[in-house]
Amino acid sequence: MPCSIEARLAPAVSSVYSTGSVSFKRHRLLIARCVLRTFPAILAGATLLAEVYEVGPGKTYEAIGQAPWAALQPGGTVLIHWRP
Repeated sequence: MPCSIEARLAPAVSSVYSTGSVSFKRHRLLIARCVLRTFPAILAGATLLAEVYEVGPGKTYEAIGQAPWAALQPGGTVLIHWRP
């Protein structure tokens, strides 16, 4: 079922809603459903763009100072592995 807020809300936008009306509650539910369906996709997209940098013995960066701290973007992760 497509998630189009305009298509779902257009037929009932003809009057002012009271908070107790059934149609007001129904439309709030439809909007909430659309948001809940869209939010995971947005979150997944942000995660796919995030970089993961590994620091430690045998990893891309051997020392913490070598990690590209200035290049980190929102969602980026620096994994610091334990040294024996």
